[in-house]
Amino acid sequence: MGDSEVGSVSVEIRLLLGYARALHRAGAPTPRVEALLATVGRAIGVPGRFFGVPTALIASLEVDGRPETHVVEVEGGDIDLGAGAPHAASAPRPARGPAAAGAAP
Repeated sequence: MGDSEVGSVSVEIRLLLGYARALHRAGAPTPRVEALLATVGRAIGVPGRFFGVPTALIASLEVDGRPETHVVEVEGGDIDLGAGAPHAASAPRPARGPAAAGAAP
């Protein structure tokens, strides 16, 4: 990393973690985020492993031959997990009224 150090975190790591935050906020699927971050990390000389959860991303990086862990916190959005689901519109609605309770018509 050398000359690109800013404070205690290198510019490359700041770039990678910023990219992680942007992908996560944009709603990219977690496996895609993890794969992209691994690819970008290798390309900029910061190999690592990534694990995403709904409000955070954990980055386990290799920096100058030693492990380094970072947690990127991301605010959860107002995502409706059922919206647009193919089964939502076609699901049968429960019966209502006396017949639904088992009463004879």
